[in-house]
Amino acid sequence: MSSIRDKIQNSKLLTDGVYSLVRHPIYAVFLHICAVLVFIFHNMYFLILIVIFWIVLSVAMANT
Repeated sequence: MSSIRDKIQNSKLLTDGVYSLVRHPIYAVFLHICAVLVFIFHNMYFLILIVIFWIVLSVAMANT
């Protein structure tokens, strides 16, 4: 754990662990939760959430 803390304090990019697969794990989890809700509730409206969330993230990343 101290290695992660050292990288953060030295402003180094984390590229191991979960960060080797996904840059923002919490966003990936939210997208997976929305996809699971589609199957659990058999409600296709949750697909709209996925698309809206993806668009919002894309715009936010483009503007930062």
